[in-house]
Amino acid sequence: MLKMTWLSQLKMKLFSYSSKGLRRKQRIPYLIWFTLLSLCAFNANAQAALPKEQYRTKTLATQLQSPWSMVELPNGTWLITERDGHVVIIKNNEQSRVKLNLERLYVAGQGGLLDIVLSPDYNDSKKIIFTYAQGDASANRLVIAKATFDGANFSKPNVIYKVATDKNTPQHYAGRALVLPDNTLLFSNGDGFDFREQAQVITSHLGKILRINLNGSTPTDNPFINHENPNAHAVYSLGHRNPQGLVYDCDTQQIVSHEHGPAGGDELNYLSAGTNYGWPVITYGKDYSQARISPFTEYKGMQKPSV
Repeated sequence: MLKMTWLSQLKMKLFSYSSKGLRRKQRIPYLIWFTLLSLCAFNANAQAALPKEQYRTKTLATQLQSPWSMVELPNGTWLITERDGHVVIIKNNEQSRVKLNLERLYVAGQGGLLDIVLSPDYNDSKKIIFTYAQGDASANRLVIAKATFDGANFSKPNVIYKVATDKNTPQHYAGRALVLPDNTLLFSNGDGFDFREQAQVITSHLGKILRINLNGSTPTDNPFINHENPNAHAVYSLGHRNPQGLVYDCDTQQIVSHEHGPAGGDELNYLSAGTNYGWPVITYGKDYSQARISPFTEYKGMQKPSV
């Protein structure tokens, strides 16, 4: 990116002269040599600036069955979710697998057991938070559940929150969870693939980022908390397709989202409360058939992607 910016600036300088007169023609050979020498010097400096740390790879687990997420415990144990409802435990270089007793787990398409994050008081409570698809082919939804881990087994997960809008498709659950510094839980819920228009409907939970308290209640400072329809109260942001990455940048105090778009439409967004991120009204992507989804890449009142 730095090189492209530098080249763009150089190009502007090279071609900003008047098109008249012999003096411009005399400059061209010198400018060519200057450009080549500068590029060589830039490349050498860029190579010298590369990090010198050496990295190594290590196999953590093998023979996984559709793994979706993983988390490391304070004692170095790793937990890996598999969509069929198992959690793989890697402890002291040994691997075991346990089945969670998940209420009405729906394993189909992209559905099943999804994310796993530690409760912020894990050291004391041993509580772990899961997201998973619940229901059946005619009516299913994303839910949030909590369980206690004793180092070898999990208690029966207790569902603390159910997404309010059911769907009849096994796609686009999103399902990524993030504990924020204020100890509220942010999680993504996809548009269900066939219901993209509901991403713009504030009273639907499809195509939204939702924010709840760790006991499943709704924070009183959510952006739509005063909406007449209670379904809108948990909505943090809208206009999403299938966000499966959520990261809190502690340095900038910003929430970064990675959103799976249609063909050519993946996005990185900085999330802010109450913001509309445009799907499916604005997008750079096309349907997988290459049909156009929308003629707009920008629209009033909608936030364009950062990347």
